[in-house]
Amino acid sequence: LASKHRQQRQDLLTPNRVFFLSPKHYTRNTITIRPLLPADLPRLSPLFGAYLDFYGVPRAPETENNFLAQRLGADDSTCLGAFAGGELAGFALCHHTHNSLRLAPAWILHDLFVSPAHRRHGVAKFLLDAVHTRARAAGACEVVLSTA
Repeated sequence: LASKHRQQRQDLLTPNRVFFLSPKHYTRNTITIRPLLPADLPRLSPLFGAYLDFYGVPRAPETENNFLAQRLGADDSTCLGAFAGGELAGFALCHHTHNSLRLAPAWILHDLFVSPAHRRHGVAKFLLDAVHTRARAAGACEVVLSTA
């Protein structure tokens, strides 16, 4: 059982190169992935609100903005944004933690969302690849997916 869980975790760290794209898909030349900063809050807020709506979470904009402001630029989390044509198309929010059994840093990917207009164009794939790359570069031994 432990080796099965280890393999599942390793699968999350190994980028999956097979995915389906619509005829109008993005490439590495047409999409930019970068960490979101506090100055990006006005762009992230509406997308985060759409994410909450998607899951049927009651909205509290002031609380949402406070939460996001604390996450952006904080040492305990990483929020990556995917930009297509200058528009924020999606985001991935990871929280930094530690793996006690491996005695190493780990990341938890809690939130991944792509706006409806940009879905099925590879945006989520680019975000997952970027999370994997940045987590490894930061010394994380694993990325754990924990979404609703």
